[in-house]
Amino acid sequence: MGFKLGMKRAGFSLLELLVVMAVIVLFTVGIGVSLTDGRVGYQLRSAEQVGMRMVRAARAEAILKQTRSRLLIKASGVGDEDGLRLMGIIYEDPDVSDRWYGVGKGRRLPRGVYYWPEKSTLSSGPMMRLNYPRKDAQFAGVGEEWYYLEFDRRGHLDTGSVRWVMGVASQKEDGGIGFYSETKTGGFYVFRLGAMGPLRGVEGL
Repeated sequence: MGFKLGMKRAGFSLLELLVVMAVIVLFTVGIGVSLTDGRVGYQLRSAEQVGMRMVRAARAEAILKQTRSRLLIKASGVGDEDGLRLMGIIYEDPDVSDRWYGVGKGRRLPRGVYYWPEKSTLSSGPMMRLNYPRKDAQFAGVGEEWYYLEFDRRGHLDTGSVRWVMGVASQKEDGGIGFYSETKTGGFYVFRLGAMGPLRGVEGL
């Protein structure tokens, strides 16, 4: 009998392989974007926790010492890795006006997250010059430039409520700080009596 059995096709056609490869690429890109967004969210949440702990510590220092205290945030300097990241606490000598003592060595925001002056109402207030960290007493007016949040001896803000905003950023070629997007931000409010609340869901101050 001269019957020929039909041969089964082996493998995939070029079109089918291209479709499979396209699906794999789209899936991989989707996973990558998801992981990146998750990492950014984690960085911002960590930064919020660090900032809020420093605010509480500065307020506690004022109440404990019964004098003014300030939470410092280092202003951005060209090529300065600590600019807009390093925070510190100082308190005023109860007997000598404008003479300050440092507390500890300070704390930095997580790498890749920076304090955002243009979005924060804290930055619209005064700035000070001081050498920090440094535990021995010093008068303000000499040293590096800092933004600051001030508490009186009752633990109340002297400026009223403020908005503290942080964003994901990187250092630019000229040494400045470049923020990526307003959607990649975090932060909190500090109210006059010392309480804090999230940025989301709070309308105005």
